[in-house]
Amino acid sequence: MDKHLLIIGHAPSPNTHTLLKTINDASNKSQCTVTSLSAFDTTPEHIIQADAVILFTPENLSYMSGAMKDMFDHCYYPVLEKKQGLPVAAIVRAGHDGTGTVHALPTIQLP
Repeated sequence: MDKHLLIIGHAPSPNTHTLLKTINDASNKSQCTVTSLSAFDTTPEHIIQADAVILFTPENLSYMSGAMKDMFDHCYYPVLEKKQGLPVAAIVRAGHDGTGTVHALPTIQLP
């Protein structure tokens, strides 16, 4: 059975783009199908089709990027009941300590 990994990222700067490319390159060496999308382009259907998700966001003003928050605003409720228990990992690129974003993500109660 082929597993599908979805990488949802927001990489507005050269440094974050390099990190996201590294995540994509490493994931493509796995034995699963990998789809990498901008947070702006992600739809509930993309998440519903995924067997696991990696979220990549820079920390802006002690919170996830606006693009990632926008993705949650559009996708959270349509997938909530359909993807309970979906494995999710988050990678936060922080200029300071990243704790604001790291503390915020679990309060969203990812599916």
